[in-house]
Amino acid sequence: MVALNHVVSDVASQHVVLDASTTHSKVLDSGAGSQVTSYSPDTAIRPTP
Repeated sequence: MVALNHVVSDVASQHVVLDASTTHSKVLDSGAGSQVTSYSPDTAIRPTP
């Protein structure tokens, strides 16, 4: 479990990247939708508002 992420950057970055072997995961409030990439079809993602 990863919690309390805080990233400060002036360049575009991916906050969360899940490969295809990552299954049944939930990513909650870990970045904007454009900063979360999932290659797994069964991941629940709730971007930071």
